[in-house]
Amino acid sequence: MMASRQRKGNGSNRALRREVKEHDFFKPVDWEKLLRREIKAPFVPRIESETDVRNIAEDFVKIKINPASLAPQNLASTHRDHDFVNFTYVQKNEMP
Repeated sequence: MMASRQRKGNGSNRALRREVKEHDFFKPVDWEKLLRREIKAPFVPRIESETDVRNIAEDFVKIKINPASLAPQNLASTHRDHDFVNFTYVQKNEMP
């Protein structure tokens, strides 16, 4: 059952990737060069530190952040738990 969900998910992801690649906006992209990281970025922002926000819109920077959303343990456990929703495992007895 888990394998069939993965196949279904991968299939839909493939379709979505194809749809994005075929969109007029992305037609000029050479996807093979992009995957090999041979395409130079059209804009490389200059930053002086990890907290340098000069390249980010001021309205976005002013948005208040919920401190609870920054707790790494919350993010990790949420992601980890989500991966195994409705998953059960019963070890098969190896003895006949």
